[in-house]
Amino acid sequence: MKKTFFIVLYITFASAAYAQTNTPEAKAAFKRFLDFYAQNNADSIFMLFSEDTQNILPLNKTRQFISQMHSQLGSIIKSEYSAASADYNVYKSYFEKPGYALFLNFDQNNKIIGLFLKPEEDIKTTDTLLSPDNISLKTEYGTLYGTLTLPDTTAKIPVVLIIGGSGPTDRNNNSSLGLKTNAFLMLAEALRSNGIAVLRYDKQGAGKSRSSKKESELRFSDFVNDASRFIDLLNKDERFSKVIVLGHSEGSLVGMLAVQQQHADAFISLSGAGFTADSILKRQLKGSLSEPLYQSAEKILDSLKHGERVKQNIPAELFPLFHQEVQPYLISWMKYEPSKEMTRLNIPVLILQGTTDLQVSMADAKALKQAQPKARLELIEGMNHVLKKSPADPAQNMQTYGEPQLPLHQELTDKIVQFIKALNK
Repeated sequence: MKKTFFIVLYITFASAAYAQTNTPEAKAAFKRFLDFYAQNNADSIFMLFSEDTQNILPLNKTRQFISQMHSQLGSIIKSEYSAASADYNVYKSYFEKPGYALFLNFDQNNKIIGLFLKPEEDIKTTDTLLSPDNISLKTEYGTLYGTLTLPDTTAKIPVVLIIGGSGPTDRNNNSSLGLKTNAFLMLAEALRSNGIAVLRYDKQGAGKSRSSKKESELRFSDFVNDASRFIDLLNKDERFSKVIVLGHSEGSLVGMLAVQQQHADAFISLSGAGFTADSILKRQLKGSLSEPLYQSAEKILDSLKHGERVKQNIPAELFPLFHQEVQPYLISWMKYEPSKEMTRLNIPVLILQGTTDLQVSMADAKALKQAQPKARLELIEGMNHVLKKSPADPAQNMQTYGEPQLPLHQELTDKIVQFIKALNK
């Protein structure tokens, strides 16, 4: 059962109706609120209230209210502008601990005239922390769903298509296998705040996207075709000045192949492999399996690399990775060599790699750079595979895979924004 606040709703009414937009002054006022909340500074928040709100919610109650929000809901992790009323600038915020969303109404003087805490289940939105345009794309095997995050502007802007990595990865870089990072959601919001739109989507069989295909029918090219469809969709949208494809992990190779099918203005490889899938898997399994098990895995991978399915003598410990239904997909994946595909790109390329990535190494990034000498290679100190700041210690590093509240590594956003802005020069 959710904890109950001593106050759920404080709303005052504007003295006159007026047409409001998300003005720079309102944005600045809202940012002051966020800064004061982060500092647990109720007294400064009180000074942002209109006179009527101060009368309804005096300083002692404001202190109690802010203190209870901190203790019960934690930090504010995401915020957005919500044009829900013609009379106010309305902003919506979400907390570290789920349960409630906070709505703030600002009047024409950029004073807070309404505070509204509402249970999240009562908020009608199809996205976890954002409510931009929701995208659906029909295919012959089902419908793919995604989220288009748009900055508050009418000008033409660049858009980034984010392609997720291996497994049932959704639009937020979470999965049903226990991965909980919200990394793509955070990246979308960070890019939006820098005037860049983002389209991210649930992979086939992940999140809201469903597929009529059986696992044994799935091929690597299916994910490439999905990405190509989204690139085509963005190219036809007149709101966008440039289309940039960003592939994370396995999505890097998917993106390289997709931009060979559909035009893109630039490509970003984020924690992308530089070698074939069998080489990557061998490297990952080498340190995690006993020597006899590794020898078995190596033989299976060699067979699959040559297009030969393995039907017998699969150790029980390796069965989840190499069962019969998944082998056709692995075979289709292993035929591609990322560094070779990188040579075929004739657009600006940014290669980003974290130094504490346990799954993809700096050697992979350097192999991609060698294949594409004109590419820009950026190594991010202390960034791991899920794009968070992390030590190299495996136990501490892997812990971040299940901590969605951790922020992105700050340098990541900075380097992506710099690269995209340089495209216009």
